[in-house]
Amino acid sequence: MLGEYSGLTLDSMHLKLGVKLGSSYHLATRQLQAQVLQPLVAQGKVLLEGSRY
Repeated sequence: MLGEYSGLTLDSMHLKLGVKLGSSYHLATRQLQAQVLQPLVAQGKVLLEGSRY
């Protein structure tokens, strides 16, 4: 009985932690995308435009 209960609380704690980590990870990746990918995409567009002519 105690084992089941502790497993249940552990799972819910794990879930909460996962959600917290997931959301902060999501935020971090979005910030990373904004900082890294957008300039790269802009540069790629410039290169593509330049190679057309």
